[in-house]
Amino acid sequence: MDTVAWLCTQVAPSGVASRLSQGVLLSLTQQLGYNLEKHTSTKLEWLQEVVMALDTRSPTVVPHLGPVLSGLYGQLTTFQRSGECPPSALSKLTLVAHVVNSLKN
Repeated sequence: MDTVAWLCTQVAPSGVASRLSQGVLLSLTQQLGYNLEKHTSTKLEWLQEVVMALDTRSPTVVPHLGPVLSGLYGQLTTFQRSGECPPSALSKLTLVAHVVNSLKN
């Protein structure tokens, strides 16, 4: 199990994201989008919380936001099209992809 996924299984995502710095949130966004085939539900739960807490006007993350969100959106859509997403996680995947697409535009 990768370190980020393991850590995310130890703590519920509710309310945690709002207490993290924008830099940490952006880093988590990037890390959680990697290898969605593993720990899909946990990663999507966290991604939903994390991307909703991102401040797209924060000077800390603005220079990096576009590439990170574009990369994540690509990962999400590729995973969705692959047919490997468990049916129980498909609605969460769709929601996260819509939020990410909205934030990157």
